[in-house]
Amino acid sequence: MKSGLRNSFLLLLFLVRFLFFSSLSFAEETIYHFNFEKGAYFGEMYHVALGLLAEKNAYVYLPYISDSSDSISQEKLKQLEADPKARQALVIYGFLKQIGLANRVIQANSRIPPIDNKVFGLVGKERPDGTGKFVAPYVKPLAYSTQAFERFIADDNEGNLKKAATLFTRSGTDPPDEVKKFIQDQITSKQANKKPLVAIWNRQDPSYQPERNMSRETLAALVKESITKGYTPMILGPPVDPSWVEFQELISQGDVLNMTELWKKQPFNRWDTQVTGQLDLFRELKKNGGLIGQIGMKGGALDGPAVAAGLPTIELVIPDDTKDDAANSRRILRFAHSIGNMTPLEVSPKGTVRNFYETAPANWIDLLNKPDALRRHCTLLYQFLSLRPKRLR
Repeated sequence: MKSGLRNSFLLLLFLVRFLFFSSLSFAEETIYHFNFEKGAYFGEMYHVALGLLAEKNAYVYLPYISDSSDSISQEKLKQLEADPKARQALVIYGFLKQIGLANRVIQANSRIPPIDNKVFGLVGKERPDGTGKFVAPYVKPLAYSTQAFERFIADDNEGNLKKAATLFTRSGTDPPDEVKKFIQDQITSKQANKKPLVAIWNRQDPSYQPERNMSRETLAALVKESITKGYTPMILGPPVDPSWVEFQELISQGDVLNMTELWKKQPFNRWDTQVTGQLDLFRELKKNGGLIGQIGMKGGALDGPAVAAGLPTIELVIPDDTKDDAANSRRILRFAHSIGNMTPLEVSPKGTVRNFYETAPANWIDLLNKPDALRRHCTLLYQFLSLRPKRLR
């Protein structure tokens, strides 16, 4: 009798475990978790947005953003803008709002456990987009959004890539007049010549992975090659070190355009349109401003224009990123291979731009000018590392 009761109890436990935990294991919800204690996340912002497009039941947790409504009180805005990390969250929220994904933002007062855990605390709570209740969401590293997007593109390269580009350009809207006016006043009128433009991203961040910052030698090599081959370099990102006097002279002569700290200039300094405004700028420059492409040190600033403007893009990575087992190089390579107009190249400490496992300098200007060659180069690297679209679960 006791044996029978025990067996019945064990059977009941097994059924409960099977019915409940199996539903948790195969639930579709995914949570992408931004943690601003670990550095800037503007690259992840683009990747997560594309991951949300690819996965209908994916959501994002943004610290500091306490609601997912269409409005944030003025008092709350002042508090957020006064805190550098909170402002990062605000800018990302503004971007998601502009492209119609604010309803995927989970309220910040919901406790999110460490990455790669199941979020049991959300089970039974309403999803922010009103599509029902959470069953068993998973917290996923932000990098997984890249793989979600890669699978999405692999299903229908032409159609789904067009959806991704349309997402970032807000259903194909034209750039605002204020962006066109900025281009005329701050770029076109300041060119000493009417040569085509090359955008060069100057990465200078002393607080987060400084080993990936742009060196003086690298910036000099990129600027020199651009000018020698008949282009006007346009430097973006943080300000160029004042002690690098050779660049200050080129800027004052009009041979180099200084567009550093673009995010502080009007009309790009508003939190809600800061990101989409800059994407509009690149779209318009590519279409009517003679911009052939962009190159820069590893950073998320390049990823958005590559999608939104279809801008030929080269991301420079350091040798540590190009080891056979380096997850970072493979991640950006997955993203680049998916969109088809972007590829990574390695930069040496002396500023030489080269292919991953070669010592000869790469003709990066030629790659920017020839989309087919850029796409082929990325495909070869992708195949070399035996990469394939991967399932996350």
